[in-house]
Amino acid sequence: AVQNAIDNRNVPIGGTSAGCDIQGYYIYSAANGSTTSVEADVNPYNAQMTFANFFITQKYDILHNVIIDTHFVTRKRFGRLLAFIARLETDIPSKKGMIKGIGINEQTAFAIDLETNMSVLLG
Repeated sequence: AVQNAIDNRNVPIGGTSAGCDIQGYYIYSAANGSTTSVEADVNPYNAQMTFANFFITQKYDILHNVIIDTHFVTRKRFGRLLAFIARLETDIPSKKGMIKGIGINEQTAFAIDLETNMSVLLG
């Protein structure tokens, strides 16, 4: 349903927590449980560092080289997001220097203008 709305009706999409995470091309899947910043920084190949590729096919490729992490400040995830980026760039050498991370907290949103590719942080 979401993919159909993106492809055929050009509707804006949004989400909170996991619903926000899945909007990036790279997704921290937490298939083996969550990891903390300390755990991710000490060993970016620990069993909890699991990733998946896109859940939503992005019509405009704006978030094509992006991974999103939520609850960013409240759960102290800055180090974790850096480990995500470093790990992805190591595992996918062709993307070296291209992977971007977006850390977003509760009561916060970012909006992207499709005409300018500029984003605005709200909240």
